[in-house]
Amino acid sequence: MELADDARATVNEASPVASAAPTTPTTAGPSPAVAIQPPEPLVNSNSQIVNPSAYVPLTLGEQLRWRGRLATDRCVELGLKLSSALGHLHKHGLIHRDIKPSNIIFVHGVANLADIGLVAAVDEARSFVGTEGFIPPEGPGTVQADIYSLGKVLYEAMTGKDRQEFPGLPTHLGDGTSDRELVELNEVVLKACETDPRRRYSTADELRADLVLLQGGRSVRHLRTIERRLSLLTRLGLAGGLAVALTVAGYNWSVRQTERRLLERAEFQEHEIKTVRRLASENQRIADTSRERLVRLNLANGIHHVEEGDLFGALPWFASAWEDDQRDPQRDLLHQVRFGTLLRHCPRLLHLWAPTGNVFYAEFSPDGRRVLLCGTGYGAQLWDTATGQGLDVVFPHGEKVLSAAFSPDGRPPGSHCRGRWHGAPLGRRHSPTPGTATQAREVRRTGPV
Repeated sequence: MELADDARATVNEASPVASAAPTTPTTAGPSPAVAIQPPEPLVNSNSQIVNPSAYVPLTLGEQLRWRGRLATDRCVELGLKLSSALGHLHKHGLIHRDIKPSNIIFVHGVANLADIGLVAAVDEARSFVGTEGFIPPEGPGTVQADIYSLGKVLYEAMTGKDRQEFPGLPTHLGDGTSDRELVELNEVVLKACETDPRRRYSTADELRADLVLLQGGRSVRHLRTIERRLSLLTRLGLAGGLAVALTVAGYNWSVRQTERRLLERAEFQEHEIKTVRRLASENQRIADTSRERLVRLNLANGIHHVEEGDLFGALPWFASAWEDDQRDPQRDLLHQVRFGTLLRHCPRLLHLWAPTGNVFYAEFSPDGRRVLLCGTGYGAQLWDTATGQGLDVVFPHGEKVLSAAFSPDGRPPGSHCRGRWHGAPLGRRHSPTPGTATQAREVRRTGPV
């Protein structure tokens, strides 16, 4: 079962079925332009209701209270939807008995009949129930009584007036297109709310047929005029009545053809919408699956680096998995704990040595108290690991020293070391041997530097 739309979230938005189009202020509620703070989310990520006491279902009554009367074309769409639903009930031998704006809810922007508590079978619906103003003079409990109530609902929606003011219309009507459409729709409402049941629509499908006629741009007033003239000619017994009857029959046939085409077009559009939604759902499912696989792959790579002892190498993989998994708030804490634990176990930077030139090699002394750096511009130099200060220069020349090492017995690096560099060692000069292709050579030193 799906919840009705939240009325708080639609105060400043146009409903897909009934957008506001008031031209004068109404007394039914505050102005539609009043800014309302966005409501708190009704449901959380697990589709559970967060705050049931704050939930206000969106009904037609709520829309009319906040926005005044609806645009005529929106009223026609609303009437088509409700008359179709009402016809479905009647075909199954059921009567609603309490159709009113507060019993019409919107689910995903689509109008639906609600409050089925008073729905009953036709032969069991003779008890006097309903809401004052929406009950016909003959009483509730019949198909035509439901049609009368639906007519009063459409009257309130298109005029913004209370049903007790029926059949009054807004006083500012003119010759504009919207006003002409309102007058046409009023013809349907007047017939639906006839006090004499014999002059009222006999079925919800007849009401829907006239609404389809309006939606197709045809004139219901013109059809009513023809019907009245035909009735007059029949009563007077004029010979021309037959011709008028043929005209009306042809016109009605045209109307039915238009209705059929509109229904076929609506069914085709509905099929297209369902196809697009299905494809979108499938694409979303594929995207979610791919994202989940990518998250698992990044986690696997990070775990592999951790098992290899490369904690710093694991950080980028865990960070990528965290970023790709941000659409799932419940797993965010797990990523935080994993990343924080890894950072706590990573080595921390204690000192930063910054010798001049490039560094090609570095080595700690056996006791860990000194570090030897080899490079260009300074040769090879010792640094104190505790203070970070520079100590002796082992090879104090400006050549390129590629590597050096402490002696295995732990003696000071100035006593025994070996170096490999391009150029000549300190204190000696080497000239290239005639005919050789390079001056680069390897020198091993076993005595003091």
